[in-house]
Amino acid sequence: DMEDFLDLCDAEEDDDDGFAAMYEADALSDDEDEDDKDHEDDKAMAEEERGALRGLAVDLLRLRREGYSLRGSRLREARAAPPGSRERRAATLVTSEMRTLEFFERAARSILARIGDSAGVRKEEEATDGLWEDLEAAERTVLEAQIADLVGGYLAVRHPHILAARD
Repeated sequence: DMEDFLDLCDAEEDDDDGFAAMYEADALSDDEDEDDKDHEDDKAMAEEERGALRGLAVDLLRLRREGYSLRGSRLREARAAPPGSRERRAATLVTSEMRTLEFFERAARSILARIGDSAGVRKEEEATDGLWEDLEAAERTVLEAQIADLVGGYLAVRHPHILAARD
């Protein structure tokens, strides 16, 4: 049985010129063509990823600015309403949701900055609703650390070469 298996393997080696073909000029030019195509595919995928992240950041910003009827001065008034009132509870929920949107928006912008897309990191697009600034310094520090962890995880999966270059 073992001898039959070895004979079969020898027969397959004789039939297979794949290894020898790697050293032929035609095979090398095909490999170069494939490398060029892979490079073009990588560039297209990277641009698609940057576009998706930019779109996400813009959509989150737009939702934060326009997605709630309780915003601006009405939100500030509702946040100042007596504790336990419907206005105060609504303001608490809306504020929480808007901070969550801002969290992910900041993460998307941070990822864009780390992958070298300065177009996706325009400060003038950031909302000035004051929700982030209203947080205590310790709360902001915790959220910034969580954003850094999220960005680090994203980069570890999608762009490990960026993290390796940093170390």
